[in-house]
Amino acid sequence: MPPIRKSRVTIREQVRWSPDEHIRILSFLDNNFEMWHSSRLDACAKAIEATNNQRDAKTVYNKIRVLIKSMEVFRRTGEKPNTCAVIWDNQRIQDLVESIYNKIEDKKDKNQNNEDCITNDESDASTIRTDTDDNVPQQMLFSAEVANKLYREKVDQITQNRAIVIKQIEETNNTFEETKVNLPLCTNDDIISIFEKKIQEITKYRDELLSIVKGINNKCEEMKKFK
Repeated sequence: MPPIRKSRVTIREQVRWSPDEHIRILSFLDNNFEMWHSSRLDACAKAIEATNNQRDAKTVYNKIRVLIKSMEVFRRTGEKPNTCAVIWDNQRIQDLVESIYNKIEDKKDKNQNNEDCITNDESDASTIRTDTDDNVPQQMLFSAEVANKLYREKVDQITQNRAIVIKQIEETNNTFEETKVNLPLCTNDDIISIFEKKIQEITKYRDELLSIVKGINNKCEEMKKFK
C-alpha cells in the first residue's frame, strides 16, 4: 500500500508558529539580549534548547528577523505590515518584539555616539596638554545618542496621538451616521496620511541634527589636533 501523502494544508499547520511558541522564544531572547547582540544564531540555538523547541536555529532567526523588521516599519511609518499579523493580534508578542527592537536601537545609538563623541586618552604620552584643555568638556552635551533618543520619543508620541485621533474619528463618524448628520466623514487613511507627514518631518529634523552633531565633533577633533 503506497504511503499516504500529507496535504499542503497539513504541512503548513505543522510548521506554523503558535502564539505560545512566539512568546517563549521572544521572552528568552529579550531576557538574554546581550547574547542575541553578540551572536544571533547562537542565541537562537540557546533559545531552542531552553524552550525545547523543535525548529533549527536558522528558522528561528529568520522568524525573529521578520518580526523585528515589521516593528521597524511600524515605528517608522505607523503602518502594520500584514506579513506579521501575530504581532498586532497578541499584545504580549507585540510588547516583546518592541522591547527587543528598542534594545537594538539603543545599541545603535551607543555605537554611533562612540564614533561621534570625542574622548580624551590620558594614557597617550604624545598628547600635549595646555591650560585650555581643562576648559574643554570631556563629553559633548548633545550627541547622536541624545538626538536618536529624542527622535524615538517624538515618534512614540506621534504614534500614540495618531491612535487616539483615529479612535475619536471613528466614534464621531459612527455618531454622525447614527444621527443622520450630513457632514463629510474623515477616514482612517486621511489621519494616517497626516501623521505620516509628521513622522517624515521629525525624521528630517533628526537627520539634520545628526549631521550637525557630526560636524561639530569633527571640528572639535580638528581643533584638538591643531598645533
